[in-house]
Amino acid sequence: MDSSETDGRIRRKGFAMQVAATIVVTTFSSKICKSLSTRLALRYESLTIRHTVPNSINQVSQMRKLLFLPPYAT
Repeated sequence: MDSSETDGRIRRKGFAMQVAATIVVTTFSSKICKSLSTRLALRYESLTIRHTVPNSINQVSQMRKLLFLPPYAT
C-alpha cells in the first residue's frame, strides 16, 4: 500500500464524515425550527383567544379545550 492510496482513503473518509455531519446538523436545525414555530403559534393563539373572548374565565377555558392548548401556553 503506497502513500497515495492511503491519502485517497483518508480524503474519502473525511468527505463522508463531512456529508454525515451536514445531514445531522440540517435535521436537528429543521426540528428546532419546527418546535419554535409550533410554540410561537400556540402563544399567538392563546393571546388571540384572551383578547377576543369577552369577560368570563369559563369561556376562555372552553376555547382552550377546543383548541387543545396546554394550560401553560398563556
